[in-house]
Amino acid sequence: MAIPSTIKNWLLIAFQQESDDNSEYFYFDKKKNEFFSIHIIDHYLFDEKLNNLYGVSIYFTLEEVSILKERLKKINKKNKSIVSIPKLGILDNKEILEIEIEKFTKENQIDVENSTLFEVLQKSPVPLFERSIKKKRWWKFWS
Repeated sequence: MAIPSTIKNWLLIAFQQESDDNSEYFYFDKKKNEFFSIHIIDHYLFDEKLNNLYGVSIYFTLEEVSILKERLKKINKKNKSIVSIPKLGILDNKEILEIEIEKFTKENQIDVENSTLFEVLQKSPVPLFERSIKKKRWWKFWS
């Protein structure tokens, strides 16, 4: 099974993350046959009920935010269609790393030859939602 170079490089990076590194998590969406990652900052786009926060500038389109929100819900519910990619840390032996990647893809029945990577389309920050925030004087915030 030949893994496309972009997918292989992405998997090499994902697998070599330290297990205690919480800045980014790597996943595979079985329904969309797509690899993706969630950065710690992505969680701050929503409140605890995954409602959108207002006044946030981000590098996502509204469609991408919708996908992110859907995936976060699935991750929180431990939905089996989202597979977490293990973090093994830096391995000196690249052969062992490639064996682990192959084992992971086989165990999870991932069609790596036809899979894709979720890529952000927006290149510059844009306001996430158009909503005017009332300007208040600082001393009126508590009234």
